[in-house]
This record gives sequence, C-alpha cells and structure tokens, in this order.
Amino acid sequence: MKLLFKIVLILIITVTIVLAAKLDTHYAYFTYGDQEIFLSRTLFIILILLFYVLLNRAIGLVSNLWNLSENVKTWQTQKRKQQAVTSYNQGMLAMAEGQWRTAERKFMRHVLYAEMPINNCLYAARAAQQLGEIERRDEYLLVAYELKNNSTVPVDITRAELQLSQNQTEQALATLKHLRESEPKNEYILKMLLDLYKELDDWSGIRDILPDLKRRSILEATEAEKLELTSYTRLIEESDNNKNLNELQHHWNVIPKAFKENPGLIYHYAAKMIHYGFQKDVEPLLRNYLKKNWDEKIVALYSQIDIETIGKNYNQIESLAEEHGSNPTLLLALGKICIKNKLWGKARSYFESSIGVMPSVEAYNELGLLLEDMGEQNGAMDCYRNGMQLGLKQAS
Repeated sequence: MKLLFKIVLILIITVTIVLAAKLDTHYAYFTYGDQEIFLSRTLFIILILLFYVLLNRAIGLVSNLWNLSENVKTWQTQKRKQQAVTSYNQGMLAMAEGQWRTAERKFMRHVLYAEMPINNCLYAARAAQQLGEIERRDEYLLVAYELKNNSTVPVDITRAELQLSQNQTEQALATLKHLRESEPKNEYILKMLLDLYKELDDWSGIRDILPDLKRRSILEATEAEKLELTSYTRLIEESDNNKNLNELQHHWNVIPKAFKENPGLIYHYAAKMIHYGFQKDVEPLLRNYLKKNWDEKIVALYSQIDIETIGKNYNQIESLAEEHGSNPTLLLALGKICIKNKLWGKARSYFESSIGVMPSVEAYNELGLLLEDMGEQNGAMDCYRNGMQLGLKQAS
C-alpha cells in the first residue's frame, strides 16, 4: 500500500512539473564568454533543487567519513549492549534451570555493557555459591560493591543472604548489624536479624530489636507479646551464675510493668531469688500476687521460703485455704510452712488432706518424714512405700 502511494505521488509531481514547464514562458539567461545559455525558469529551479540535494548528500558523506571511527565505536557499543541484554536473559534462564556454571558465565559476559551491571554481579555471586566457589562469590560481591549506585544495601543484603545459606552465622550477623545501622527502617533486614537471633538463641539481640519490630508492626500483636515475654523470661534465666542482688533486681526492674503480673515470669524471678538466698526481698512479691491471683506454682514456690521471712504473713497465706481448701498443691504448701513453724499437728493434717484430694509422691514423702520424726515408724514406712509405688506407676 505504501509503495503504491509513493508511485502515485511521484507521478503527480512529475505531471505537475511537466505541465508547469510547458506553461512557463519565462527563461533564465546565462552568458559564459561567447556562449549564451537559455533555460526555462522551471528547469532552472529544478536544477537548483537537485544541486541542493546533491550538495547535502555530499556534505553528509564527508561528515560520516570524518567521524567514521567514532561511528564504528558507537555501533560496537550498541551491539555489545544488546549482547549484554541477551547474556543476562540467558543467565536468568540458566539460574531457573539450576545450571549454575552456565549462569555464572552468562552473567559476567559483557557485564561492563549491562544496563545494571550490579545485578549481573549479584546473580553471579549466587551462582558461584551454588557451585561452592565461596572465594569467587566474594570477588563478585566486591565488584558489585565497587559498582554501587549511591547505596550498598542491595549488595549487603545479598551478602547476608548468601552467608546465612552457607551457615556463616557470625559473618551474617556482622553484615546485618551494619545494614541495620544504615537502614534502620528496612523491615526485611529486621526480619532477617530476628530469624538469625532466634537461630543463635540470642535473646539479648531479640530484646534490642523488639521495639522496632513492634513499631513497624512486622509481627502480629500476639506473636510480638509472646516473643517479648520469652525474652524477659530468658533475661531472668541468664542470671544463672549471678548471685548479686542488685543485678538480679535490675533485671527485674527493666521488665515493663505490663509483664510483671505474668505468673510464669514471677515464678522464674522468685525461684532465682530464693535459690540465691534473697527470700526476704522476694517474699512480698509472691504474697502480693497471691492476694489478687491464684496460681499453684506460685503457692508451691512460696512454701520454700523460711518461716522467719514469712513471719506474721503466715495467717494471710493460710487464709487461701478458705477459697482453695480442696487444692492439693495449696494443702501441701501449707503443710510445709507448718513444718517450718513447728506446727506438727497442723502439718500432718494438711499433708493427709493433700493426699486425700490427690496423692502425690512429694506429699507421701513429706508426711513420711514428719511421722518418722514423731516416732511413728510404721506409718512413715507406709508413706514411703505408697510414695514409691505411686512414683513407679506414674513413671510407667
């Protein structure tokens, strides 16, 4: 269709020129020495136009010849850029197919002419790691770092991912910490840090990033709360070799108020304090908790405190029996407290009541020891026997 249009257009122009030339009665007159030249005005104009076109073409040809070297370089560059695009696409396809060696070679071919050479280097690093070539991987990452476009974040994230997949946890942690300093709002970096801290069982690190995780809603509210509670529990547990009262209390004081009512956390802290002999300092915490709440483990823990520390607060603890008198754990705890207070009769009654509600090895053992001290050897032996039989039954 286009060819037909061009032919028709040429025919129209030709016919127009011929008709114009026939109707034109004016001439252009030239003299050269003795020679005289007459041309119709139309032909003269046509000759001028032809001369202009030929001159234009000649200038263009000379210009191209003059810039031939530069034009060749431009052509070669364009060709290599196209080859770089082709190599990159082939490399991505090879990666998808698991052909790591081919992928690595394709990514680094024509890399200097790639539109984003940093991407080529990062993918080549991934391919090299799949081949087990860690040194070559690091070389590609170094090249990518040198090619950075105002930011090293893509390079460092790739480095961290590769280090993690290679179980280079220490190096990955150093990389991620550096990334967090430069990109504190990056959610992906925070998630990688969280996963790594979990793997390393580093709860101090988790506590450090928890505020950012909560602020950016990276975790569900329930998951964040559970993680935070676990982190504070581990903070108390990490005090295993710490017999310094001030440091133990400092660990407790850094815990937010909202978590200080958690029975599990209270139990861990109080058990630690009792273990290191700081019963007087922790007794009010347990007693005040039991005023408002009920928890069997807290009750059992309270019974481990010596009677001098409990002192006049014994009646308050004993009053729990009014509401929870049928609870075997409470009855056992009250029996232990009575033993410390040398109330043998009440202790015996509590132990027997505890066994009556729900027999336990510990209750049988406590009652046996009490009966033995009271000179009732046969009764003590029966308790020890019953406790042993119950223990064997539970073990099986």
